[in-house]
Parts: sequence; C-alpha cells; structure tokens
Amino acid sequence: MAGALIELLAHVLAGGSIYARFVPAISVGRRVDHDTIVGVFKAVGVDAQQRHADSDGRATELYPATDASVLGRCLVAMGARRLRRRILMLSRLSCGRARRRFDVDS
Repeated sequence: MAGALIELLAHVLAGGSIYARFVPAISVGRRVDHDTIVGVFKAVGVDAQQRHADSDGRATELYPATDASVLGRCLVAMGARRLRRRILMLSRLSCGRARRRFDVDS
C-alpha cells in the first residue's frame, strides 16, 4: 500500500491536483492513461470516477469515488499541494469589476 501511495503522489504532482476539500484528481493524457490511474486508485483501496470526459477544452480527470478527503489529506501530508479558493477579492479596478483569484496553499 505504501508503494501505491507514493505512486499516486507522483501522479498528483506530475499531472493532478488536490482541491480545497482535499479531493485529489489526476488528468488523463499522453503521460498516463486511464487504466494506469484506475489501477493506482485500486491499489490504495478506492474506486475511481471520471469527470469532464465529454467536455471540450477540459481535461478528463479521475478522482476517488469514496474516502476522497482522507486520501487527499494523506497526500498533502506527504507533500502534495492543496489548491484553495481565496475569498472573492473586491478591488476597485479601473473597469469596476471584481476579480476572482486562486492561491496554492502551502
């Protein structure tokens, strides 16, 4: 199981992310295929779900179907970074519009 967690961490660092609620997601692409990612999730004991498969302009992502936040917290403890949405910052821009900003939690 430890080897599978390290492999999952490598996939998250190379082509994935961990969202604000500690949900890890890994993008399918040239670097790694769907079956490889599903296999790594299975090796740590969770099933994978897919999103954005039919969306143009969005990468297909796989994420855990169960225990996602527990797995995400383990990966953050191992060194993965968690994306966190910063509170909507209202600033007086010349055009008068508010800006939404994203930060990376360290």
